[in-house]
Amino acid sequence: MKVEILSTELIKPYTSTPLSLRHYNISLVDELSPAMNVPTILYYPAEENVTTNSICMHLRKSLSMALARFYPLAGRYMKESFMVDCSDQGAEFVQAQVDIRLDQLIGLGKNVQVELLNCLLPRPVGACDEDTDPLVAVQVSAFACGGYAIGILSSHRVADMSTTSSFVMKWAREAKQLLEALDLDHDFNRAILKIREKARLDSSSQKLPTRVQSVFGILGKAIIDINCVNAGRPRGFLVSQTVNMRERTDPPISKKQCGNLYLVASARSVAGEAGVELESIVELLTDSVRRELANCEQIVPIKGEKNKMMITQGFNEVAKTFADPEISSVVMFTDWCKFPLYEADFGWGKPSWVSSVHVPLRNMIYLLRDKSGEGIEAWLNLSVDDMPKFEQDANIMEFTS
Repeated sequence: MKVEILSTELIKPYTSTPLSLRHYNISLVDELSPAMNVPTILYYPAEENVTTNSICMHLRKSLSMALARFYPLAGRYMKESFMVDCSDQGAEFVQAQVDIRLDQLIGLGKNVQVELLNCLLPRPVGACDEDTDPLVAVQVSAFACGGYAIGILSSHRVADMSTTSSFVMKWAREAKQLLEALDLDHDFNRAILKIREKARLDSSSQKLPTRVQSVFGILGKAIIDINCVNAGRPRGFLVSQTVNMRERTDPPISKKQCGNLYLVASARSVAGEAGVELESIVELLTDSVRRELANCEQIVPIKGEKNKMMITQGFNEVAKTFADPEISSVVMFTDWCKFPLYEADFGWGKPSWVSSVHVPLRNMIYLLRDKSGEGIEAWLNLSVDDMPKFEQDANIMEFTS
């Protein structure tokens, strides 16, 4: 696949940001978040009587309008000051041409060459935190068939996936409103049901884990088993999941609140403890998430060092575990299934596919819902040697074949 860059420009907010909002101080969670961009790609089929140039012109204008509402995303991060200079420097907008048809790329499942998807992004995932790096960058790539992809990067220094999703949906609403003059206000998959039965937390009860917990349990168990085999003996592991704080604090933080608003739930198991049974992994993760949800209710009222400790505890636990020789696996998990990216209609219909890309974080699992809403796509980053072992794992083969 060859991608040719046709143009690159900066899109400024439709209205200027007031001087009173010039400096946007980042939060503690923003500061602790990884130095990377949050990547998302939306894929759209060809539309009759619509040219790529007209699509790009429409997207530029609506992007400008969306940036006016999400004004920090048009600024630049000043890492020495831990703040965003909101001087309307603009978001990067790239127009590109791809030499293959869209159907040659999407729908390939596990056969897709994930590294190729990064070519549909405007810059590397790790290009961030310098004062010249845009906080939002977009690439519109036109395929030979007339279909196109919108690759979006948002800096994790100021945005988590919830913020990114809100921004994309606002941009889509602005685009559709421009195009159509609309006045818009701001049964389970069988395989997944089988996994839920297998991952039942208590065999004596009727309670099943959630779909997401069950899928993560299957994936996490396979990775942990591989690492124990590689080590030649049973070893401990850590599982972690991000927990969205929005609407879970007291008083509640609005789900529309931007920035990084998440905690890290983590749980360790040392060698010789519960082992790596599926239900044990799911229970460890479920209990850790439950603890962080309880913490969410206390974070806003509590001030000072105790508040800071509650926020940083999960981040510190993961960082400490990486240096522990007795821990063979650190499996990190994030759930994007609830974000409505398949509803992002810019005026020409909803996307055919929504994907992540190759992210250089080992043992990181992203879960996204599929277009039907009934299935879950799992995006994992494993070593070249471990991926064949993962694909041959008995549980993975059972639930993906």
